[in-house]
Amino acid sequence: MALWTPDLLGADLFSWYDASDATKVIITGSGVSQWTDKSTHGNHAVQTTDANRPTFSTNKVNFQFLQALMFPAYPAAWDVIFLAQMVDTAAYHTVLMGVSELPLLTDASDPPLIGHYTSSGFASSGLTWARNSYAIIYGSVSNLANCTYARDGSALVSTGQPSPNETVVSVGRVDYEQPFGNLFEMIFVTYGATTDVKQKLEGYIAWKWGYQGNLPVDHPYKSAAPTTGAPSTPWLPTDLGSNLKGWFDGKDVASVTITGSGVSAWANKGISTMTLTQGTDANRPTYASNILTFAHGAALIVGKPFAYTATSDWRTLVMSGTQNNLILENVSNHYGTYNTNFFQAGTLTWDNVAGLSYAQISAGNPLLLSRDGGTLISTGTSPTDTSINGIGSGGSYSAGSINQAWGDVYELFFVPFNSSIDTRQRLEGYAAWKWGLQGNLPGDHPYKSAAPTTGAPVVPVSNASALLIGV
Repeated sequence: MALWTPDLLGADLFSWYDASDATKVIITGSGVSQWTDKSTHGNHAVQTTDANRPTFSTNKVNFQFLQALMFPAYPAAWDVIFLAQMVDTAAYHTVLMGVSELPLLTDASDPPLIGHYTSSGFASSGLTWARNSYAIIYGSVSNLANCTYARDGSALVSTGQPSPNETVVSVGRVDYEQPFGNLFEMIFVTYGATTDVKQKLEGYIAWKWGYQGNLPVDHPYKSAAPTTGAPSTPWLPTDLGSNLKGWFDGKDVASVTITGSGVSAWANKGISTMTLTQGTDANRPTYASNILTFAHGAALIVGKPFAYTATSDWRTLVMSGTQNNLILENVSNHYGTYNTNFFQAGTLTWDNVAGLSYAQISAGNPLLLSRDGGTLISTGTSPTDTSINGIGSGGSYSAGSINQAWGDVYELFFVPFNSSIDTRQRLEGYAAWKWGLQGNLPGDHPYKSAAPTTGAPVVPVSNASALLIGV
């Protein structure tokens, strides 16, 4: 399919200013006298006064003090998206100027906040835009409803106030010294655009200019630019139906219960009655920034184990019912299982780095483990007890009391033993793209270049019942 572009919006595309198209930027005297609208409406942005003209260099228009381009008559309400770099150190930075107010600017905070200005003062969205940084900003502005803004593909956030005068007259301003820096592309569309339109515009700009890394991991165009035709539907673990036995998601704040000094319960989003709880306050993991940290104490695990230290030499992730270490690392960072002796998984190691691992566990069968979508490796031993007692050590094993802190856990999935290769690879792809770990996947992984979608699976590459994501 062909790449999606803004002109496909038809009548909903009100104006389109693109600095990568030098033929649309007219230079007169010392700067830009006209930025030609690429839509069919002819809403060119102009500046007749030479001293107030912004400058142009490769792919960008630079707005400094008292520089602006003036718009023709604009509608009463509008949505806008743009890519810009705030490069000036002024207190306020005006992006869009209204007839008498400022419908889109940043304040004097450090980092500056995105919002609009009313007669009663600055109305903030709470979103920040650090000086000298690049950002994809989306705004939905009206005097009849609260103005909302988004940065880098986030959800729209309300300022709690409408704009008193939403009619936009210029990008930049000539009546006051509030510059904002470099503008690469700006697109105005019909007010109240659908989420699909918003996300297509975000994906289009992000991939065109190389800022797809700014998009959140669950954005529909995080892994690929939008194309024409019906949008693909992202694959979700719930698509496994009854095979999704356990799903513990660190990004789902509502699923994590905080009591006392830590996490007392982590709710299961799967179909089984499996629960993760901790009644003793001293043994509770902590929770911050979507991550549970097991300082004391199969599955796709997404996380990051602690680095080896003299006081955290062995790191236990999964304990069995008889308190044996079902999945753990030993003092040499080898990753495997423990019955009466530690059996390392060949050369498989995992130490103090974010990644994901798949484990295939069954009594009487050798424990198989993989790292970051790679080949499953046998530990060379068959666990005698595969009932899961808990995540993290938090107690003792058959040899007595232990302190085997694991580290950070982002997400856990539990699926039936010996699940299909397709299931394994979809989970790996989903988790990798969700947590920004797709770079860890091997080059021939079916979801190396894009997150999984519904429909026929990509041709698998290797053999695959559980997944851990963490550090």
